Amino acid sequence: MDEQHRFTEGRLRTYMNNSMPYSLPKAGQEDVSYFHHVDAGSLRSNVIIHEARNVGHAVIYCVSFLDEYAQPAHGSCWISTKVMNSVITHSKRKLKYVYDETVVSKPGWVQRQKDDCHTASNGDALSGNKHNEGR
Repeated sequence: MDEQHRFTEGRLRTYMNNSMPYSLPKAGQEDVSYFHHVDAGSLRSNVIIHEARNVGHAVIYCVSFLDEYAQPAHGSCWISTKVMNSVITHSKRKLKYVYDETVVSKPGWVQRQKDDCHTASNGDALSGNKHNEGR
């Protein structure tokens, strides 16, 4: 069963890196603040991915961390690629569910192409390699 979870995690990473649609910032939204770290409780929570956004040479994600009743614990927030990498990494402690709202594209979203904005000079791609998390 653990092998199946690693396979599913790998498919999610591939989708997020290569084809997840993203939005472009509208005028005045270029400086969206986002978290570079989240608490351990959030990392263990189930999560909803609402949106991915290309900001400069990085991708940030709008997510909601769910409580034990499957309700957003603190509303939605923007997180960095580094945090998203930690969120979707499988741990053997608890099964985690990731709900992806981006599969239904919204007006103004752009379909990501392989080697698009996520592999810019900062190397901020989602990776299963724990050594990349220190960037």
